[in-house]
Amino acid sequence: MELALKRAAGRVELAAELHQMLIQSCGDSKQLIEQSWLSGDHDDLLTHVHKLNGSTRYCGVPELESCAETLEIQIKGGDVDLQSGYRALINAIERMMEQPFPFQV
Repeated sequence: MELALKRAAGRVELAAELHQMLIQSCGDSKQLIEQSWLSGDHDDLLTHVHKLNGSTRYCGVPELESCAETLEIQIKGGDVDLQSGYRALINAIERMMEQPFPFQV
């Protein structure tokens, strides 16, 4: 989580707050992404993945950031097979939701 501290300018309280905000929003993001996926609405899927991708930029969560960015690029590029990117993102969201902030506030 050194990246989280770096992106929060070394401020542990800010890094913890951003981390908590991301965890709180992950449940809704996951649900919206899953709904868009199941309905086959790639425009809606792109909207929700893009929003999540932006949220990760300030939190120092490289796995989730990478998965969101990869799927966003795949959707924008018109890739036909999005299954692996979608699964990787959902798995990363689930892992993120289980992670406590590793520093004492």
